[in-house]
Amino acid sequence: MSNMKRWLRDHGISYRHLASQLGISDGSVSQKVNGKTSWQYADRRKLNQLYGLSSDFIDDFIPYEKEFPHTVSDSITSRATVSIKENALSQVAA
Repeated sequence: MSNMKRWLRDHGISYRHLASQLGISDGSVSQKVNGKTSWQYADRRKLNQLYGLSSDFIDDFIPYEKEFPHTVSDSITSRATVSIKENALSQVAA
């Protein structure tokens, strides 16, 4: 999975929303995210201005985890672990 595809998923951003921000079509975003066409300079510049994403990240030259070491999935796992511990403690206390 490309960095951008994962980033969009993790941040809840749709192709349609990103397309409107970049001034391109949904289909164009889909092709770029899926590696069918290249991101253009204007796209990279706008992504950097809006979200602070580097060209190296956008083009998959660096791993996702280097740019975002704590992903949404990590947060979900952490919340689930806390919830399980809280439930266990409440059962012990009862």
